[in-house]
Amino acid sequence: MTLKQFKKEFRITDFKYDPWGCSMEAFLECAGRMNRRNLDIPSEWEYRPGMGSDGTDRDNYWYPLFGRCGNSQLKEIGSFLHRYTNYLRYKGRDY
Repeated sequence: MTLKQFKKEFRITDFKYDPWGCSMEAFLECAGRMNRRNLDIPSEWEYRPGMGSDGTDRDNYWYPLFGRCGNSQLKEIGSFLHRYTNYLRYKGRDY
């Protein structure tokens, strides 16, 4: 899944009604998938998987989609989501 394909899919989620929740759900699953693959996760993401977990959630909407992503695609999507969640914080849309 390319970043462009991700953004298209992201727009059809409940993102309009809960941009923070939808963004964090996708971000954490993306970072969890990177963790599961033992990829380097940028320290500025401040990502830490839960105890006893690899960071992924089989019930997450993004789980199968991110499973089909290549490593570079995950990093690109994760970087986008990190920037977007920072923007939402700046706009006071986090909780």
